[in-house]
Amino acid sequence: MKEGEQAANAATLDTSALKVHFEAAHNAMWKAHWAMITSAAQARAVLTEAQLSKMQTWADSMQTWTQQHRQMMKPGESH
Repeated sequence: MKEGEQAANAATLDTSALKVHFEAAHNAMWKAHWAMITSAAQARAVLTEAQLSKMQTWADSMQTWTQQHRQMMKPGESH
């Protein structure tokens, strides 16, 4: 990431160098996302119905908390 920042802030902008760093960062994020998806699929294959239900309940509560947090922390609104 530091190399990409340096390429973006260089005295003379080299868009080809910037593109290389952008693509590397993009690929790293894609690989991380893919790892999460495959891990979730593999976990679902070995969990029992009770375990899956418990995990779904937890995931739903985390999503609800995130939505509530976003609503409370809207920038620019007074609380």
